[in-house]
Amino acid sequence: MADYDYNADDVDAEEEGFEREFIPTRDNVIFLIDVQHSMFEGAGLKDTEGFEESDTWFDVALRVAREFLKMHIISSDSDKIAIAFYGTRVTQNANNFENVYTLQDLDEPTAQRIRDLDSIREQEFEERVGSAPEKSPDHLKNGLWAAQQLLNSGSSKAYKRLIVARATTLHEANVTVEVFPLIKPERSFAMGFWNHIVHAGEDAETGTSFSEGADTLYRLQSLPGLLRHRGYRKRTAGRARLVFPEGFQLAVAMYALIQPATKSSPVYLHAVKNEPLRIESALICQDTGAILTEVPKRMFPKKADAEKLAGRIPPVVISTQELRELKIVKDPGLYLLGFKARSCLRSWHTWRQSTFVYPDEHSMPGSTTAFIALHEAMLQADRIAVCTYVRTRNSEPRLVALMAAQEEKDDYGEQVAPPGMHMLHLCFADDIRTPESDPNLVGTSFPEASEDQIAAAEAMIDKLSMGDSAYVGMFQNPMLQRHYQVLEALALGELPPEFEDKLQPDIQGMQGVGGAAIDAFRTSVYGNSYDEPGFGAKRPTAGKKRPNPEEEAVLKEAMADFDYQGLAAKGTLGKLKVDELKKYLKANGLKLTGKKDELIQRITEHIEKGKA
Repeated sequence: MADYDYNADDVDAEEEGFEREFIPTRDNVIFLIDVQHSMFEGAGLKDTEGFEESDTWFDVALRVAREFLKMHIISSDSDKIAIAFYGTRVTQNANNFENVYTLQDLDEPTAQRIRDLDSIREQEFEERVGSAPEKSPDHLKNGLWAAQQLLNSGSSKAYKRLIVARATTLHEANVTVEVFPLIKPERSFAMGFWNHIVHAGEDAETGTSFSEGADTLYRLQSLPGLLRHRGYRKRTAGRARLVFPEGFQLAVAMYALIQPATKSSPVYLHAVKNEPLRIESALICQDTGAILTEVPKRMFPKKADAEKLAGRIPPVVISTQELRELKIVKDPGLYLLGFKARSCLRSWHTWRQSTFVYPDEHSMPGSTTAFIALHEAMLQADRIAVCTYVRTRNSEPRLVALMAAQEEKDDYGEQVAPPGMHMLHLCFADDIRTPESDPNLVGTSFPEASEDQIAAAEAMIDKLSMGDSAYVGMFQNPMLQRHYQVLEALALGELPPEFEDKLQPDIQGMQGVGGAAIDAFRTSVYGNSYDEPGFGAKRPTAGKKRPNPEEEAVLKEAMADFDYQGLAAKGTLGKLKVDELKKYLKANGLKLTGKKDELIQRITEHIEKGKA
């Protein structure tokens, strides 16, 4: 369990509760990029999403740095980022270390820095900076020296041991050094020396580097996600004592593994000074208009309710502190009630997302050992712990279940889910609602599905199954992505890119894969004469005005501009605009209303019927 340290330095030491002020810290990040001649060879990533056939490893490294700047300009604009090359022909840095070129000094991310980085091309780099004629170990040594000077770090000794000493000094200054060996798939990269750089100050022989535990391409694809995760600090959602009978306790910390991402709140600025406005509130005496320094006492029941009760209940005057003490039921903590079989827990028993529980060794030494023993015993016995949870002194007790979870790793040996326990918030008996039958349907007999209809539904489900490639967390919030795309375009002075909503169903693709199964299911339920509303050919109506010969000629000429049948066969009708799709529909007397996906399906069905 030591592989997943939730007590790292970047965890906020919060006292109680979920909602607390987060004090952000500033990170200094330096991209130290090797620019030897092999970096300008083709990366061979044309089959990888987001990369082009002409991209070199140099382009890939700059793209990662650019995406990092774009992410931090919104999420962590107080961080400072620098970009430097080592192994260059031209020397340019504050301390004149040879063969080191500082492209951007350590500074906060700005839109201009992103534009400057995006404008760098291989030809411009060769003319402006260039690569050193020969590779030398001094290039890396000088690069680490320059990086250390950018971070205002200390000093060390010489040559290969000098390079390792530089990396050790950086590690002692809480600077993480990661190596990304950008090589072609058919080649290998010896990590022997680089292990001393990545694991400086540790046992470099036994340490497992990223390149040894994971494929380079996999690491490269997961890098944006890694940077995004590091942009959000691990924060404790609370700390508590797990209390056993006879007064035995152990300390645990709780973490929210799922936190809904929301748009940042708008900042109100002064109309003249353009400075953020600060909102302050104060209590004012109703009689004198003076600002009150003490919290007034409260009267129960309220004045309006007291008038309704007409004196039957005398008013009670109580202070806020007295009211707070009356609400205290139990001291904060987790109180063990007992253990139940895991099979007793149902998915509908929980009413909110779970909270991850991990031992808090800092608060109480020995908690980790006791937690591991309890964790392993619960896994072996296949049991869950039922507890009473009191979050704060003023919170009402809640019923929770602790479910032990094993560590999960991916195919590359990287940890996907840490070992620990999930705290599931259970419902009380008062919270359970029993659905009531509609009195209008009492005594009504409902039809049952036949075996053929069930078989048709099973065939459709089998054809439209998403497979193992689809997983929870692969879909991004489309509105949130659009929001930040517009902000990014405004910051960079560009036009917002065309937005692609990944949550919209791929109707054309689904028709190609399971169209026959969908039609079979629809026919088995509704029969052959069913026409789904909003789809299919538009039925002729009496008195319908047909287009005159001139309009028909214009429509046929417009249709000649596009090969609708060819686009439908390739599944690329979505590239056409709505107006261009409607030209086909109008020329063939089809319905013109509906969303773009409906128009595409209508055209596809019409073309398929024409072939039949």
